[in-house]
Amino acid sequence: MLHRLASPWINQSTHPLDWNGPTDRPFAAWTDADLEVPVAVLFERVAARHADRIAVDDGTVQLTYVDLLSAARALGMRLARETAPEELIGILLPTSADFIVAMLGCLFAGRIFVPLDLHYPKAWIANVLADAKPGAIIGGEAEIDELVSPDIRRIAVRGIAEIHPLEQSGPDAPTVVLFTSGSTGRPKGIVNSQRALLRRVQQYVNAAHVNETDRFLPLSSECTIAGLRERITALLTGATLELVGVQQAGARGILDRLDGVTMIYAVPALLRTLMPLGPAPSSLRVVRVGGEAVLWSDVEALRSWLPQDCLIELGYSSTEAPIMQWFVPKNAQHTDVRVPLGHPLHGNALAIVDAADRSVTPGETGELVVRSPYVALGHWRDGACNGDAFPPDPSDPSARILLTGDLVRLGDDGLIALVGRKDRQIKIRGQRVEPAELEAALRAELPVREAAVYPRAVGRSHWLIAYVEVAGEAECVVTRIKDSLRGTLPFALQPQRIHAIPSIPRLASGKLDMAALAALDAEYQLLEVTNDKPVEARLLGETEEIIAGIWRRLFARDAIDRKSDFFDLGGDSLMTINLMFEIEQTLAVSLPVTAIYDAPTIAGLAALVDGNAETFFSPLVKISDGIGDPLFIVHGVGGNVMELFGFGRAIGGGPVYGLQALGVDGNAAPLDDVVEMASLYLEAIQDIYPIGPYHLAGYSSGGLIAFEMARMLGKEEVGSLTLIDSQTNERQWPLRAWLGLLLARARHHVTALRAMPMQDRLRHIMRAITSLTHHVLWRTSMEQTPHIPDAGPQTSPVLEAVFQATLRAVTRYRPGRYRGAVTLLLPAIADPYRADPQLIWRNRAAALAVHVVAGDHRTMIRDANGSEVAAVLGALRH
Repeated sequence: MLHRLASPWINQSTHPLDWNGPTDRPFAAWTDADLEVPVAVLFERVAARHADRIAVDDGTVQLTYVDLLSAARALGMRLARETAPEELIGILLPTSADFIVAMLGCLFAGRIFVPLDLHYPKAWIANVLADAKPGAIIGGEAEIDELVSPDIRRIAVRGIAEIHPLEQSGPDAPTVVLFTSGSTGRPKGIVNSQRALLRRVQQYVNAAHVNETDRFLPLSSECTIAGLRERITALLTGATLELVGVQQAGARGILDRLDGVTMIYAVPALLRTLMPLGPAPSSLRVVRVGGEAVLWSDVEALRSWLPQDCLIELGYSSTEAPIMQWFVPKNAQHTDVRVPLGHPLHGNALAIVDAADRSVTPGETGELVVRSPYVALGHWRDGACNGDAFPPDPSDPSARILLTGDLVRLGDDGLIALVGRKDRQIKIRGQRVEPAELEAALRAELPVREAAVYPRAVGRSHWLIAYVEVAGEAECVVTRIKDSLRGTLPFALQPQRIHAIPSIPRLASGKLDMAALAALDAEYQLLEVTNDKPVEARLLGETEEIIAGIWRRLFARDAIDRKSDFFDLGGDSLMTINLMFEIEQTLAVSLPVTAIYDAPTIAGLAALVDGNAETFFSPLVKISDGIGDPLFIVHGVGGNVMELFGFGRAIGGGPVYGLQALGVDGNAAPLDDVVEMASLYLEAIQDIYPIGPYHLAGYSSGGLIAFEMARMLGKEEVGSLTLIDSQTNERQWPLRAWLGLLLARARHHVTALRAMPMQDRLRHIMRAITSLTHHVLWRTSMEQTPHIPDAGPQTSPVLEAVFQATLRAVTRYRPGRYRGAVTLLLPAIADPYRADPQLIWRNRAAALAVHVVAGDHRTMIRDANGSEVAAVLGALRH
């Protein structure tokens, strides 16, 4: 259970709410004592101070504070007389002053209310009414007649009320039920208290220094928590609340209403629509952005659109709880595509946990958990609030626990960054993938206005199908985006299809409409099948026919176009090795593994095989272009650079090169000596870059080769040297560490033996004795030849030879001392049967800096983990 963890909670930010915000603006700060007072009473106090100020202006009707107070009290009295305290009251009105009267009337009467948006689909409203079971509806006759069953009592907003006593509910009683947008399923009713609503107001006021001179224009629906927060904040500070129906007004109508407004709230998608239409008014002082992931490109665009002194405030919350916020400073440094969510809000405790509810270390990805007295009370079911969804914390019964479903990571700067949604995570060939990562990368491409990714099930895996709104010629833009993503994203995040469409389907709340996207993808699947049918006739020559047959087997497809891109079809590093192995066996030729990058089509590979395209071997393989100092990454034990492309292309800055082993093309004998390999690689590097400094890195066994290259150059010529989880052989391990690990291996064998059937135990004992004896003999130099395992059954003879030679080389290598500094990247999940690399390298370098990244030895360079490795390597070049 989460509450039993030793110390998983991030209690709060050390920064005040107005950090980087309007610190010198006068306002009346809210205290926790204000949260104990009912909203209706607070509003009465504000109305008494600002009686003649305009409270609400919907473009047609203006109400002063005294007018609004009178109308709300009158409605509250009617509700108190005509409805029971336990009844739920529905509000079915357009964005208008009448809606504000209805909301306040329910608060005056102490009635729970559920706001309904007339512009949401009729099916959504019907589902909400069926689940909420309101006892009465406040609304206009036309709206109610069309959408509401005749047996539900109807109450008009305006009317004469008899004097009836009003009793507001307490701060922790159910106050409002908000139904989620239902983007992936049936909407859920979330029940919030007045305390929770007022806490959001308190945080908003104290962060943005809201006072009575402000004018709010909330660009969010009344039936969302953000929409309510904006409206209540304006009314409880004496500000003016401007209202506009987003769907009716459209982008141009919204821009026309912005004149004189000081505060707006909007989702990024709406702001992206507004910005091209004209400049923002000079009156704007705070733009609050939330509702979905915000990109740094969004912030940069906003900076150029907004007045120079206007602040950008990011708010991250859910219907269930207020969670984080921050003002984005103008000089903020960033390496990610997305803007961090913010700092934890005061009064909340946050945890980032793995699937077993264990707190993850900073920098690792986990689900965000909130513990707070301001978490929602529960779900609305069968006419009452059910609190099972948000259980109280046994150590503090006043606080409830919310599992957000959002995947996040904590940065070194204390900011929490969004990675994606737990419920959107999928596996592609065993690797966990978050579609939101691809969506963020797509939106960062300049021609893309909006993007959505649909995970299409294909057999037991998925394809990522990207849908984009683009400016310009769609076909040309899509081709350019594909090329760009191939240079920045790991294999598993590459989209198999990119389709340009007029607009991304969204719900009225602004969230992605997954149901509509699924229907759209079904249409595109039919088009893709139709377009794929006549491709066999376009194959040219026997070589293309043979290679096409191999592709069909690998991709389990009946037909593949000769110009189809290997990676667009779902090809990855493992499939590349299998492809080259089959080509080598079937056609009796040898191509370097990296040929697939130069010729990723059937036609291109056939041209290479037939000798119609020039190919020659070089240890250097360009992974990405760039401006600045180059970085050279040495291959691992397999000799090829395929595994380096994923994180290598995410590094940024200057060009990145991989160093592949001699012999991977089958035209030369592989080297089995580290010094010879280091000399060959330095010669290739200095042929094209004769002048240093040289930035070197090596993954796994490649770290030993990179280390020797740095020794040959000398520290004056080395800009940086990074070893990515690199080990020496057991002879180099400290004796104490080696003995401890030998004992751990012995314990492992004993544990395995106990779990085995009796007939298998003797065979296991013999294997264990042989293995342990080998380790002892090798350590004591009584055995001169190390044990070299096979690379694996799927490896071609050429790559098997390279594997064996490289392993012999690094196993025999005895590193000397390097007079420069070494950076060591280690995985968070260490191999329990290997020595700590820090013990090995600490005495072999003048200085040692250690960074820990998520994953184990294999997964640390993949996907999100690989991005962490890329960030470190990129920083070392600057």
